[in-house]
This record gives sequence, C-alpha cells and structure tokens, in this order.
Amino acid sequence: MKNVLFHYNQELSGTNLKGVDLREVNLFQANLSGVSLSRASFSRVNLSEVVNIYLEQLRKVKTLYDCINLYDSQSIPLNQTHPHLFKPPKD
Repeated sequence: MKNVLFHYNQELSGTNLKGVDLREVNLFQANLSGVSLSRASFSRVNLSEVVNIYLEQLRKVKTLYDCINLYDSQSIPLNQTHPHLFKPPKD
C-alpha cells in the first residue's frame, strides 16, 4: 500500500494488518483499537491524531523508520527498549 489515506470514519478497529507493508500510508485520525500490527511495516507512515494505538501494538511492528507524528509518549520508550524499530528496514 502506498499513498493511501484512512480517515477516522473508516473503522479499522479489530482489523488484522499482520505483515502488511503500510509504507507511506496516511493513517490520519484512524482508530487502531485492537488492530493486529505484528510485523507490519510503518516506514514513513503518518500517524497524525491516530487514536487507540498502544505501545504493545507498536512493539510488534517490523519498522517505525521515518514514521511521521508518532507521539513522544510512545517514541521515547520504544526507542529506549526497541531501537532497531527506528533504523532503516532490511527488506
């Protein structure tokens, strides 16, 4: 997926995005409650005003390299415990 825009009105809650390449997807105001993000690529994903995305979900992604608008309350602890998520992905 590239250059896709999801809006808050689109219900992603409970969706299985396991292993999906979300590179450059705009998740502006998306609700990620209960979304499975295991091994999903979040390289250059826009997380502006995303709701219900939690550290436990983000710890399981493949990469957060160049992720846009990741909350500091999430990026700081993740960078301390999972610094590999912020490095360029190995394809």
